[in-house]
Amino acid sequence: MSKIAIVILAAGKSLRMGFAKQIIRINNEPLLKITLDKIESISEDTYCVLGANKDLILEEIHFNNTVVIDNINYEKGLSSSISICIEFFEKKNLNYDGVLFVLGDQPAIETEYFLSIIKTFNEHKTKIIATNYDGKAGVPALFPKSFFKELKIIKGDKGAREILKNKPKSIIFESFKTNLVDIDTRKDLIDYNK
Repeated sequence: MSKIAIVILAAGKSLRMGFAKQIIRINNEPLLKITLDKIESISEDTYCVLGANKDLILEEIHFNNTVVIDNINYEKGLSSSISICIEFFEKKNLNYDGVLFVLGDQPAIETEYFLSIIKTFNEHKTKIIATNYDGKAGVPALFPKSFFKELKIIKGDKGAREILKNKPKSIIFESFKTNLVDIDTRKDLIDYNK
């Protein structure tokens, strides 16, 4: 079995929401905690990148066995959260075969979906296992160690999208279906709670 780190990316400023969406309530649970609980239930190698509103989030959410990584450069976009994780693993001499990046604002994704990505990766250990957004690869996505150097130097707010776009032959789309709704705006929240 591969040794895989699971990283929840939750450092953003929530500009479209207008306030810290990580702690908005869905069924009386903070949004980020919904994903956190799922990830902690399937792995002991769990990390969460916080940045904007970090103190507010830490007041609201208890991180059990998840290591919180502080991204002081969160203003530089999603890529900075990805690269800081790889740097963190290197500094701590943590040796992972792959890293699964998960967004903290997709509460409808089932635990089974994450497990299916990991299972697919264990069958294809040199490939990126990505989520299929109408033919475009996106996150959640599991990257093998061979991509860590590239992940460490990405820039901007596109996250790993450039790597995913430029390496189509290295990607396997996860076939397990799930609900990929993002909660980015107040309308998204209202629609989701209907």
